[in-house]
Amino acid sequence: MARVLTTFAAAHGNFSGPGYIAGVPPGLVTVNGAAAAREVELRHRDSRAVVAATRSASDGTYLFRGLRTGEQYDLIGRDYGNVYNDVIVSRVTPVPYAITLTGALTADDPTNTLAGSIAVAGGLHPLAVSVAAGAAPPGITFSISSRALVAAGSTTAGSYSWTLRVTGATGHAADIACAATFT
Repeated sequence: MARVLTTFAAAHGNFSGPGYIAGVPPGLVTVNGAAAAREVELRHRDSRAVVAATRSASDGTYLFRGLRTGEQYDLIGRDYGNVYNDVIVSRVTPVPYAITLTGALTADDPTNTLAGSIAVAGGLHPLAVSVAAGAAPPGITFSISSRALVAAGSTTAGSYSWTLRVTGATGHAADIACAATFT
């Protein structure tokens, strides 16, 4: 579970907005390849103002909420035990909480599978996918991998029409209509 600490500058409205920066796989705090709890500082790229600071959880996760999405920030991982050097990740842009879906899944008739993928932008992890309306082809499952909604499995002949919904950890969701005919 990501730790959140009250932000400094963002709490005063200087950098507040609808975005976040999170340490989730693969962006966890690690020491020698293992997840670790360490200090993480967030600085505004241009002004160098300290926006927030937190300590990552023991699983390496961290979360900075309420950030302006049009700005760039630098993350500084610190080991206050002075064993390791600071690690800086620069020019990080916050991700919006809102989710957008683009792309399509199409029928691959010879194999009775769905081809293609739907790009997933925004949203706070973990992201979940569900069938919100209609009936998806039986035997097909949906998942999110590397910011893409993908389908797996094969189905039987028929025409299908359904709506997929991707929901983020904050409850923000987006829907996309899908249809496919298999002969």
